[in-house]
Amino acid sequence: MERTAAAPQELVGEMFTTPKELRHLAERQFGELFVPTEVLAESSLSAVISLTTDGLGPLVVHAERDRDWYPYRITRVEAAGVSLGD
Repeated sequence: MERTAAAPQELVGEMFTTPKELRHLAERQFGELFVPTEVLAESSLSAVISLTTDGLGPLVVHAERDRDWYPYRITRVEAAGVSLGD
């Protein structure tokens, strides 16, 4: 039985409140036991968080929220080697 890894874009639209919650979401999505996270940038309405996966390598997750008490919604996921374009 072959294990198929989920595509990083499948995270787009998912919601989370903390980096730890995003880590658990990624672990379930990619079928991994542990996915380290690192907050690269965070403001009251946006966050950029790095995920280090075994199967897909490093990923950068971009997330936004409408109010500072709302959960973040993932808007974009990129491979870490891709230019962020900002």
